[in-house]
Amino acid sequence: MDKAFSKALDKALTALRRPDAKLVRQHGGTTAGFYVQLPHNSFRVRDEVAARLLERNDVQPFDPGLPGFGGPQSWKLGNLREWTR
Repeated sequence: MDKAFSKALDKALTALRRPDAKLVRQHGGTTAGFYVQLPHNSFRVRDEVAARLLERNDVQPFDPGLPGFGGPQSWKLGNLREWTR
């Protein structure tokens, strides 16, 4: 793992630790890709970083997704059971 990748992964994980943060997949046009979504401060995440995040057991789907797009569109760091309380 190179330094740039490690730094990008660390930045995304740090941001996802905030309770209001989500990893979001956007479709279409020039904005397609993965983003860490925070209120008033979202940023693009490289596909490789997003893939590594999605491999983690503590990154859970946050929504069922949109019909026709094949699965969840957003994920959160943590435990799904805690979010539904």
